[in-house]
Amino acid sequence: MTLWDDRTRELAKTLEGPILILGASGFVGSNLYHQLKQIRDDVHGASKDIHRSWRLIGSSEKDFSQIHQFDITCPNQLRELFNQVQPKTVFNLTAYGGYSWQTDVQRIYSVNFTGVLHLVRELCERPGVVLVHAGSSSEYGLNSDAPEESAPCHPNSDYGLSKLQASSLIELYARRGLITAVTLRLYSVYGPFEEQGRLIPALVQAGISKKFPRLSDKTLNRDFVYIDDATRAFILAAQRDCTLDPGECLNIASGISTSIEELSGLAREIFEIAEDPLFGSFPPRPWEVRHWRGLPEKARRKLGWQPTVTLRLGLERTRDWELERRKKQFSPSISSSAGRRKISVVIACYRDEEAIPILHHQLSRVFDGLKDFEGEFIFVNDGSPGADEAAIQRCSEKDLRVIGISHTRNFGSQSAFLSGLRIATGDAVILMDGDLQDPPELIPKLIEKWLSGAEIVTAKRVARVGQPIFTIFAKIFYRLFSMLVDFKIPNDAGDFSLLGRRVVSALAESPETDLFIRGLRAWTGYRQDSVDYSRPKRVFGTSTNSWFKLLGWSRRAFFNFSLRPIGLIYGFSFLSLILSPLLWCYQASFGFQAFTTGVVLLSCAWIGEYAGRAFFETKKRPQYVVDRLVIAGKIQPKPTEIHSRSKV
Repeated sequence: MTLWDDRTRELAKTLEGPILILGASGFVGSNLYHQLKQIRDDVHGASKDIHRSWRLIGSSEKDFSQIHQFDITCPNQLRELFNQVQPKTVFNLTAYGGYSWQTDVQRIYSVNFTGVLHLVRELCERPGVVLVHAGSSSEYGLNSDAPEESAPCHPNSDYGLSKLQASSLIELYARRGLITAVTLRLYSVYGPFEEQGRLIPALVQAGISKKFPRLSDKTLNRDFVYIDDATRAFILAAQRDCTLDPGECLNIASGISTSIEELSGLAREIFEIAEDPLFGSFPPRPWEVRHWRGLPEKARRKLGWQPTVTLRLGLERTRDWELERRKKQFSPSISSSAGRRKISVVIACYRDEEAIPILHHQLSRVFDGLKDFEGEFIFVNDGSPGADEAAIQRCSEKDLRVIGISHTRNFGSQSAFLSGLRIATGDAVILMDGDLQDPPELIPKLIEKWLSGAEIVTAKRVARVGQPIFTIFAKIFYRLFSMLVDFKIPNDAGDFSLLGRRVVSALAESPETDLFIRGLRAWTGYRQDSVDYSRPKRVFGTSTNSWFKLLGWSRRAFFNFSLRPIGLIYGFSFLSLILSPLLWCYQASFGFQAFTTGVVLLSCAWIGEYAGRAFFETKKRPQYVVDRLVIAGKIQPKPTEIHSRSKV
């Protein structure tokens, strides 16, 4: 946990509240949230990702009443949040694109610029609220060697450009007197709660084992700032009268350039590493520059801020925090460890309490054998009347990779999958049922197809154990479904599948109330491949699917993705019109009249089906409601606002 000096703590007490921290589940945001929560009781955190935030849920935080779910790209959610909290001081630490695995360009601009535009417009209607916005040293781009705040910016990445646009937007509105704001351009902040795949956490974790991690070019230089110093700058910035220099930007940097070679030498001393570091283990990223150093003079002059924690001391504090974390068996699950990719597995559970521990054991065995991948196991208890949650909790006590979600009632397997998709942090996500009919042993083959370039890898059921009638019905369904839609649907493929991150993002953002993931994933248009397998018989209990439910699945598929049933009505109507003169001669034929009556009634039913589905879609109800979570073996009660809303 970070430590502030007495002066900073006293200044934090004088901030006008309530205080709202946007992006509280992130690295800097969570540190700021925890420190302020130790001092005052009117601190609220908000984030799109509080479901999965190991920084908030897995730490000392137990009270969820002041943690809120929101998406800065949705102005209605932002307004609802402000109406609820009524903040007087706002720290905006929302960001996307700063990490190598955050590659969705559309989302980079949506979060970093459009989201800030929504925030600024909301603040225009709330005079007197102070905004401290987290900018980035990436805004300087190619002009990276100790630029002043007034120096020209030459961003060389979408992330840097989007952050520069946001800083300029804030400055514009502040100079017009519409908001009170200041931007802090953060350099290479490090310390407790940083993403595990980043340089310093990787160096510390490897150093504890007397080793070096993979390192980049030894001549690359960075300006490192310890997290305590960074969060202290936010407190000082919120204290001053921002209207004196409206919308100004301040560099939060040490002013010291440290090369990767110098950093490794310091780590060798602290951790007593005997081996030599191996530099250049991976190529530089496209946006990396060789010299990256900040000039903090303006922050010293304006805020009275300067860094107080040396790089050596900061590394030692980060080491001590990591060792304490390991004692508490608290494991981050937000990103992959250095050099490894993460695969999230989302399991929909309903009456599966006997199967859950077996499935967890099978998943653990599979991922223990995948040296280049680590797992995240998200079990979704979809309102089961059985002991599913208790079984998930026992697995979570033994394995910190296990996260549990419990819905308030049974919303259906499609909503359960969506619930898991929206909190999954993996580079890819696997969907599977919790009844042991989807074999985990198939996962390496799914991953292999994904690594070959497929964004969607389905498990194709070439055979089923038992239920020959059901098998025939399923084959007819998939082929008929393929005929009715205008995109490629893989035959005989259920929910068991691997989805790449781009597909996951598309599904997670879907506002549809009536979901059919098998159709929706194919509708995205990403490259598909498949792996054949034989689906085994259910191990425990009986299937929860009845013929009535299967008919409902068919209706959902046909009417959600095709208008061709309406075309059939048009075709029959036209045919009847053409043939009507000939049929007048056979009015006595009651058989034909009965046939046409049946067709008319069926047509009315089809039209009613479309109208009914449109009716429910317009209501924009949440696809599910989360009751509580299971993290590190503990049930977290009543997390506020943890449910998915359709976008408006």
